Amino acid sequence: MRIGDCVVNSGLVRTLYGEAMLERLAGCRILCAGVTYGPTAMMRSYVDAMVGEIAKSAPRIYLDYGLDQGMHMKLLRLSPPAPILASANGTRHLATMHYSKLEEFRFDPAAGMVTLAGEPVSIVHQYDRHPVSKEWFERCYPAGLEG
Repeated sequence: MRIGDCVVNSGLVRTLYGEAMLERLAGCRILCAGVTYGPTAMMRSYVDAMVGEIAKSAPRIYLDYGLDQGMHMKLLRLSPPAPILASANGTRHLATMHYSKLEEFRFDPAAGMVTLAGEPVSIVHQYDRHPVSKEWFERCYPAGLEG
C-alpha cells in the first residue's frame, strides 16, 4: 500500500511534517518501522539518522503514538543513511500482516507460516492483525511471543 492511501501512515506524516511532505511521500510504498534489519554498519547508520530525526521532532513525538513510523518513512524515502533493500511483503523473508490477506499464506504445523509456494516465512510481523493468525501463533507459542 502507498503512504497516501493509508489513513494511519498519511496521518503520521502529516502530523510530523505537514501537508507538503505528505504530498512528496504519498506515492511511495509504506516501509514498516516494525521490521528494519540489515548488516551492523548499515543499522548503526540508520539508528544514528533516526536519533537525529527524533531529536528534531522531540516536542511533537511526545504527543502521539507511532510517530516513529512517519519519521522512518521520510528518512528512508528521502535521505536514506545507507543503501536500502525493501523486501517484498508476503515472500519467504517477510510477512507484515496488517495489509496482507491470509489467503496469501498457509499454516504448516512443522514450518509455521508459509508462502503459497510452501516456503517458510522468516519474519511474521503484526500476526495479531488477523484473528486466525493470532489464534494460530498463540496456540503454537503458548508461552508468549514477547519473550
